[in-house]
Amino acid sequence: MLRRTALVLAPCAIGALILSTDRQVVLLHLTTAAERAEQLGNAGIAGYVLCFVVATLMMIPTGPLEMAAGLLFTRRLGLLGAITLAAVAKQVSGSVGFLLG
Repeated sequence: MLRRTALVLAPCAIGALILSTDRQVVLLHLTTAAERAEQLGNAGIAGYVLCFVVATLMMIPTGPLEMAAGLLFTRRLGLLGAITLAAVAKQVSGSVGFLLG
């Protein structure tokens, strides 16, 4: 339960970091959060997508996060599943950005 709470609070903390630090530092934190997502199972996948959405909305380059999906989730989902996860995360982040206007 504590891990799930941390997973929910992590994007909020990342948002606070975005407002107060350099984008390179934020990218490092987002990549670290994506690595932790691998260890959390399905909640980690949701956290990865959430981190991807936050990065896209804050106009942080998402290339490293796209590569992170291949590195982190290939063992669990297979290569095609990791590619699909990255594509879904990109589509969700684009849709959220569109809906927010």
